[in-house]
Amino acid sequence: METIILADYLDEALDRSGQEPMYRQLFARMQQAILSGRLAPCTKLASSRNLVTDLGVGRNTVLHVYDQLTAEGYVESTTGNGIYVADTAPGDAQRPRTRTPPIAQKRRCRGTARG
Repeated sequence: METIILADYLDEALDRSGQEPMYRQLFARMQQAILSGRLAPCTKLASSRNLVTDLGVGRNTVLHVYDQLTAEGYVESTTGNGIYVADTAPGDAQRPRTRTPPIAQKRRCRGTARG
């Protein structure tokens, strides 16, 4: 899903007149897009500034959502390199192991590094 398509998807899903806070709506929609595969692993997400412009929401709202997605393991962030959908879904460590060789169970997205 390209950046502009992501913004369109999110914009259509947000209820601007509803009582649920915007950051909760945005978090839930992005989480759903990641878990459903609409946002594939290693997909680079829009910068916070671009998403703010595309959605017409406050920058703190987007920063809060990106921080929460990072804290919960849905995305990986590297300063100056961007935010990418994590290559392993949260909770994968608790799932039963498969016969997949260990090297293939966890790969790094290009452009992100942990350490």
